[in-house]
Amino acid sequence: MTGTEFLSQISDKYPNIIKMLLTGYSDIDAMVEGVNKCQLFQYISKPFDLDELQIIIKNGINAYELTLSKQALCWI
Repeated sequence: MTGTEFLSQISDKYPNIIKMLLTGYSDIDAMVEGVNKCQLFQYISKPFDLDELQIIIKNGINAYELTLSKQALCWI
């Protein structure tokens, strides 16, 4: 199972999760498939800069929290 296949299956069960794909595979078609099929938040290629990875993860957490806040407002 590829990463995009895994994330696609997870998306069905947990639609609000923030999906990131960290890979050493640099095929542009795989990246486009991942973004389109899995609605990736971020595609991260190896090698990566640790400082940039920390920023990406913090941005993902912020995006998740924003999603939860929007849903909470809709229920009010």
